[in-house]
Amino acid sequence: MHKTFLDSLGRTAIKLSFENVVDEKRGTELVVVYEYPRFAGLRKVVVVAVGVLAVFVFRVVGGYIFSGGIGGK
Repeated sequence: MHKTFLDSLGRTAIKLSFENVVDEKRGTELVVVYEYPRFAGLRKVVVVAVGVLAVFVFRVVGGYIFSGGIGGK
């Protein structure tokens, strides 16, 4: 797995290698079929949303604590 910016679990890579390819098949199309889970499409959005929510909650709670609470000055 290769991890890049905002990848939570890494990136899947497909490596293909061929030997003894005949000239008639050279340059033809190669169709790769794979299954992609539904949650995988939303994973990055969920990770960013949870991160933004965590920062927001930390700022609100931190501001509340460091300002002295309800009756603080």
